[in-house]
Amino acid sequence: MILRRFVTVLLVIFLVAPTVLAQKPKKYDAQYLMGGGEQEILEAAEWHFGYGNLKRALPLFIKLWKRYPETNSYRYYAGICYLEKTDEQEKAIDHLEAAYSINPKLNDILFYLGKAYFLNYKFDEATGYFKLAREDKTTSGKSKKEIPRFLKHCENAKELMAVNQEGRLTIENLGAPVNTEDDEYVPLVSFDESVLMYTYKGKWSRGGRQNMYGESDADGEYYEDICLSYRLGNKWLDPEDIGSNINSYYHDASIALSPDGEQLFIYKDKNGGDIYQSFKDDNLWTSAIKLYGEVNTSSYEGHVSISINGRTLYFVSNRPGGMGGKDIYMATLQEDDSWGQIKNMGPKFNTEFDEDAPFIHANGNLLYFSSQGHNCIHFKILFHL
Repeated sequence: MILRRFVTVLLVIFLVAPTVLAQKPKKYDAQYLMGGGEQEILEAAEWHFGYGNLKRALPLFIKLWKRYPETNSYRYYAGICYLEKTDEQEKAIDHLEAAYSINPKLNDILFYLGKAYFLNYKFDEATGYFKLAREDKTTSGKSKKEIPRFLKHCENAKELMAVNQEGRLTIENLGAPVNTEDDEYVPLVSFDESVLMYTYKGKWSRGGRQNMYGESDADGEYYEDICLSYRLGNKWLDPEDIGSNINSYYHDASIALSPDGEQLFIYKDKNGGDIYQSFKDDNLWTSAIKLYGEVNTSSYEGHVSISINGRTLYFVSNRPGGMGGKDIYMATLQEDDSWGQIKNMGPKFNTEFDEDAPFIHANGNLLYFSSQGHNCIHFKILFHL
């Protein structure tokens, strides 16, 4: 039918100009739509996809593909969405390969296949598809610009995988009681390794499952909370909710802990994304307050790391005037306890792509961070200051 014939064109329009949709849509959540008709489900899938909310678009495209398997574009977009679903990224390969076998001229299909194999650690296959995409007319200019970076990542990844096969790298799951069937991430450890803080998202989250409007929704996503665990000997004790002074019914994510374990930095998705801080008072944590000074702006400010003397802060922002995407900045503690003298870390660290998650070593001379622009493996790098 006409609707399915033009699905690709419609989705491209949504990708290029999502700001056209200024009006907030009606209910676009799966629980309201799974029993709906094709047009209703497609409208919601387009909206989520166009705004980059691929995890929400995925079940809608899957529903459409199962109902209308003859419409190849539904499976194609489902495959793209699976690239963002970290626990099922292997399904991206199946869907994209199937779509490619039917129509090899789909926009960016070779690039997405390269990315799918890359995310599943199949670097030879990824390299092959990236090289094909580099020469193919269906590959967009934006994707072609990313291909040299991905090819370099494939080379580095193969080298590191070879090192791992030699038994020189060991990764162990921390296990219970810290890890559960839910999500635990961004671990923060005090300098003496006695306190572990981390961000938790799961069935114990204070906000429960919510949709994009902040409404209770059984089909929605859990909001983030902060948990902590204390070390006793060689064991981590049962984790605790950090408390209602910090955790709310919205996103509350731990992003840095001072070396002495007395100051916690928190990310809240307000005003484009800002950094807050809390201080330990006996065994309680004070209410989170916005970082005092010039660090926060109307742009995104996120991950931070603080020097061992507590006077230098390294943080991430996508504010205007940077080198592109997210950059790493440095701030200095002023006499009035505000953070000022903001300085972009410059081209040695920042690129036109995203840099994120800085961590300053206790010696003050090593800065670890993730980068999408430097020649490193997906995407970790180390620099001497």
